[in-house]
Amino acid sequence: MGFAKQFFFCVVLLCAVVMRSMAEPAQERIVGGLMCMMPNIPCVENDDCCSKWCEGLICH
Repeated sequence: MGFAKQFFFCVVLLCAVVMRSMAEPAQERIVGGLMCMMPNIPCVENDDCCSKWCEGLICH
């Protein structure tokens, strides 16, 4: 019975790790998409502004 519990625990742990690794890129895409919709977001270079231009540290 001890092996079955250990095996089940390992499977649950592995599933949690896989789900977390898949969730992080999705969260980054969602946050990035929301930032693209906001007007006048701060920027350092044009890559920070989705399809807009970075002028004076603000996306236009």
